[in-house]
Amino acid sequence: RKEKTTTPSPFVFVLMPYSEDFGDIYELGIRGAADDAGAYAERVDDQIFTEGILDRIFNQINKADVIVADMTNRNPNVFYEVGYAHALGKLVLLVTQKADDIPFDLKHRPHIIYEGKIVDLRSKLTKRLKWAIREAKKQALPRSELSVYIEGQSLPERGLGGRPPVIDFPRRRPRSLSIAVRNDSGQTFLGSSHVYLMSEDPPSAVP
Repeated sequence: RKEKTTTPSPFVFVLMPYSEDFGDIYELGIRGAADDAGAYAERVDDQIFTEGILDRIFNQINKADVIVADMTNRNPNVFYEVGYAHALGKLVLLVTQKADDIPFDLKHRPHIIYEGKIVDLRSKLTKRLKWAIREAKKQALPRSELSVYIEGQSLPERGLGGRPPVIDFPRRRPRSLSIAVRNDSGQTFLGSSHVYLMSEDPPSAVP
């Protein structure tokens, strides 16, 4: 009996051909394995959405904790989507009925050869998913905490729904404006952002 929890289950997004031949493989093999691993799995055709299908797939790949891709028959759409997932640094578990369907460049990646045996797929994939979910949690970067200083003054954080922070400067017009951004999180900051400076109208100084 599973304990009730408010923590959302890990999300496994599935990339595979949308063919009736793969119906049981998806429902019993992949979704069954996700359920056994304490996660939930979906394909894009399970979902209701208004954007284009490719945009939706990209969105779900980005959102997913783990990707499972069935490479059987070398479906070009699946290959393309797997490449996108790898470019994002996602954990991708490859499954296939035939070893030859895994390209040479991907053979070193985690993959399962199930030869059409759904029971074997479910059993092996459950173990891989449990590992992948643990790895995804380890790799998740905490939110970076950035401090911004203008002319040595700390810029107060804007609260939700609050007014933009304001710093008053002396009437003299400095030739340069010193801006410093410091990462206080202790974690490597991989993203990029902007600092927007807004002034009165008309401005007392023009960059």
